[in-house]
Amino acid sequence: MKTLLFFCLTACLWPIHNVFATTNCIQEFIFFGLVDDVFWIGENISGECTISYLHQVHINDSSTEMISSSLKEYNDWTWLKNGIGRLNLEKFIRAKKLTAGWQIEDFTIKNPVASQRLLDSFFMDTYWNIVEWNEKKGIKGIVLPQIMNKKTQLLYLYPRGLYINYEIKNVYYFPDSKYLLIFTHQPITAPGADSCHGFGDVNG
Repeated sequence: MKTLLFFCLTACLWPIHNVFATTNCIQEFIFFGLVDDVFWIGENISGECTISYLHQVHINDSSTEMISSSLKEYNDWTWLKNGIGRLNLEKFIRAKKLTAGWQIEDFTIKNPVASQRLLDSFFMDTYWNIVEWNEKKGIKGIVLPQIMNKKTQLLYLYPRGLYINYEIKNVYYFPDSKYLLIFTHQPITAPGADSCHGFGDVNG
């Protein structure tokens, strides 16, 4: 199973000029569909940020790239909801939430193993500079979710995501392409009380 992880982190989308200011930038992700190896995902960021982005993540054999576009109006998704059904959307299965994780067919996805050591290192080395952390540490600076009964390969890592001690919020599986889309909840808030939720995608 090939794996694409794409965890957004609000705190890294805007420079933190004053760590004592409270901006309450809270993320909400909207999954619109998978079309020809392109994931269409909307992001609303409320609070003082008040902005919406359309993220398109394109997966191919040689590389994975993301294009992000800001909307003119916050939370203005009606045009996309009405129009995306005209595209050749791939069918998906939404995972069932269990006490110990998420179940899809014959495999289970669980939260990553907590790593206080890695989290402490993150705070000491960068103090919320996620891009610098990910560039410096690479795969050693993240903790992948636990996927039981499936072998995975990481395809892409969104550079503005904090991949330590997060929780899984929703999971979508695409039987034809074998991708697995994982939305996450990060209980840790960044300076300014900004949320650190995100989403990731897996292919198998």
